[in-house]
Amino acid sequence: MEVADFLDRCLLLDLEAQGDAIYRIGAVFGGESFERQGRFDLDRMLDELDHFAASSRYLLGHNLLDHDLPVLMRQRRRTGRYFPGDNVIPL
Repeated sequence: MEVADFLDRCLLLDLEAQGDAIYRIGAVFGGESFERQGRFDLDRMLDELDHFAASSRYLLGHNLLDHDLPVLMRQRRRTGRYFPGDNVIPL
């Protein structure tokens, strides 16, 4: 697989949170960007992120496994959601 093909399948994700309260989230996928900051509806943001990331295959981010994914997963469980795409692989 060429690097460009690999990156075309990657969702780049970063979030900022105080405890489990997400106050900024950004993602890039397929040349498009997704960003929410400040006060936003968490349930709506999760729905929009699901839609944005639906066809991604890999998940890239700084401190993804130790911070971003655990916070995001706890918020998703709180709202009765699972992470989009059971076959998304965090890298």
